[in-house]
Amino acid sequence: MAAKIFNVNQNNSYILSFNLVDENNVAIVEANIGTLILSYYYENANITTADKYHLATINSRSSQDVKDANNVVLSSTGTVTWTVLAADTIKLNSTTNEERHIAVFTWFYATGKQNSVEIVFNVRKVQYAE
Repeated sequence: MAAKIFNVNQNNSYILSFNLVDENNVAIVEANIGTLILSYYYENANITTADKYHLATINSRSSQDVKDANNVVLSSTGTVTWTVLAADTIKLNSTTNEERHIAVFTWFYATGKQNSVEIVFNVRKVQYAE
């Protein structure tokens, strides 16, 4: 499944839904999913290590169990609905107008096989009136 990219405003909440599909783009129903986890982190282009991603996670979402938990619902038909909280769209770098946050949902089949989808949030700085 190709990465999904969304432009979002900092400190805003959103509802994000997508369908779980296998490598043949066939829908996967909830009964076939054993575990669904979420890792969510900040992409920092200034880091010069082999891993381009900042190691700090966002909102404590590191290999977090999200199958019907932690603001994520998995329907019987395999639709994932994530209530993205304002704390999930916080900007970590105050010197930029936009930064990338990466969410990786990984699901494990009851058979042990796994698959994942990457979701990219381009988080934009918003000037709030005082």
